Amino acid sequence: VLTDFMCTGKPVVLFPYDIDDYTKGDAGLNDYFWEIPGGPLCYTWDELLEKASDLIENDTWKEERERCREKFHYYNDGKNCERVYNMTLEVLKNQ
Repeated sequence: VLTDFMCTGKPVVLFPYDIDDYTKGDAGLNDYFWEIPGGPLCYTWDELLEKASDLIENDTWKEERERCREKFHYYNDGKNCERVYNMTLEVLKNQ
């Protein structure tokens, strides 16, 4: 969800309050979770509210979010559905 949300260009504040339980289940994202925050990591509600307020006033994570978005989304032109549709037609045609 995080990497998809980065396509909006909006600020994000991460609140991994359940990270210990999450990593125990290893959802397959643990390897790069810490590499792609795109925003501050907060561990308390007070910290979350403070960082969210800070980002609204001064988005200091914009460049980092863009770098992370580019890592996971090669295209950012609003035509991904069209590409998926065309590829699906191509696959069906070749079967």
